[in-house]
Amino acid sequence: MRLLLFLSSILLVAVANTSLAETTVDNPFYVGVQTGYGNTDWARLVSQDDLSATATPVTATGDGVTYGLLAGYQVVPRIAIEAEYLHFADSHLTFMTPNVYNVTDVTSKTNYYALITKVFVLTNSDFRLYGDIGAARVTSASELADNTHTGLTFGFGADYSISEHWLGIFSFEYTPGTAVAAENASAQYVPYLYSLTLGMAYRF
Repeated sequence: MRLLLFLSSILLVAVANTSLAETTVDNPFYVGVQTGYGNTDWARLVSQDDLSATATPVTATGDGVTYGLLAGYQVVPRIAIEAEYLHFADSHLTFMTPNVYNVTDVTSKTNYYALITKVFVLTNSDFRLYGDIGAARVTSASELADNTHTGLTFGFGADYSISEHWLGIFSFEYTPGTAVAAENASAQYVPYLYSLTLGMAYRF
């Protein structure tokens, strides 16, 4: 929470210091694709003893290749609004039997949708650094349940102007999920997401 407040303060200060006179942006719209590493962090739900193993997995894998789309608008040189979609690698969960779900193996599919605000530094250079914060909607579907959670997402990154129209993007994003203390904890869980991606966008 302290980290989130700190990042939010930095972004608010940067927005407040942004000159309203900086209104000219060439090719402000952009669309692109992105791919990289993602982690759905089901490991935090893995059981620590035989009692909790009746409701939570004994093993969980949740990292792998993630990919998706992005589209944005550069409002002024220091601020952009961006929509993102990412599909994460499937998570595979193993349960001890017997358990409350009467299953042994479960596959969970996770998708991420977000609307974020980026605040840039080094705007007079082809290479720019940014911090971002926004709202994300995470869906998690498995044999146990289909869950949806809406909350904050935040991160940082950099982009590089390859040419007038092409933009390379590096991004790290973190999205908190839900940790539920309940008899059917796994059925209510929405994973915590980490992603590290490279993207390519076309500006127009």
